[in-house]
Amino acid sequence: MKQTRRITISDKIFTSEDVRRIAKIFSKQKMLAAKSDHSVLIKYEVIFSDGTTFESESPEVFDDESLTAPARPVALRMSFQNYSLKRQLSIALDHGGSSGYFTNTAVVSADDSTWLSENFLALKEAIDTAAPQRLWLRRHKTVFLNLLALGIGTLVNLISGLITGLAFHIYLPHTPELKIPAAWQPFLPLLHVMLYVMLWLTRWAMGHLLGAYQVRQWFLSMWPTIEFDFGSDHLKTERVRRARLIGVGVLIVLPVVASLVAEFIYGRL
Repeated sequence: MKQTRRITISDKIFTSEDVRRIAKIFSKQKMLAAKSDHSVLIKYEVIFSDGTTFESESPEVFDDESLTAPARPVALRMSFQNYSLKRQLSIALDHGGSSGYFTNTAVVSADDSTWLSENFLALKEAIDTAAPQRLWLRRHKTVFLNLLALGIGTLVNLISGLITGLAFHIYLPHTPELKIPAAWQPFLPLLHVMLYVMLWLTRWAMGHLLGAYQVRQWFLSMWPTIEFDFGSDHLKTERVRRARLIGVGVLIVLPVVASLVAEFIYGRL
């Protein structure tokens, strides 16, 4: 009875060596089938970002020279079919894409359960050898979204505060001091806390309105679920964008720290 096992692939960085390691499993099956004069079909394919493809019956398509093309490799395909024994191996890898039924998936199918188990384990081991895509923020997207919203809202609040302060300094240089009634004095600590909480909630809401979600999507796209670390270096856009992450640090860290320091200095904490 025919059996099928499937591997869903995610959070991996594949180098050309990783790809060739996987291809050896397919080549081995072709060699064994050839010795027994079985009817087989094997195919290796690279799809590039400009829409061109490189397809062959040889794993040489995964040599560094072949992968370093004018365009960037964005998808890899390998397939093996032994028609005589009804055995099948296949793997589909798509750079940046999420896992699905036909993408970023490896499939082993056969009537022989021993052959199926051996090749399933071989494929899984080869895939697991690839470096993991480690990003703490990907596993805590909600926390990251709220931090971004808080950072963006605080930055906007600081800028608007500077503009407002400058305008009042120019047009109202002698602003009268606000006098608080004596009856309110016992409640001042509570009022300060309430105002402080409302201030940060307002910044948080403002950050969401001003595109925190879009900023998070942009950030996470620099660590795709599946990343191809081969091809021409100048075409590895995620690596280039990661080098510019100082802007994200400014959005999150500096506005919040600056605001806390300013509020501490002016006695608002």
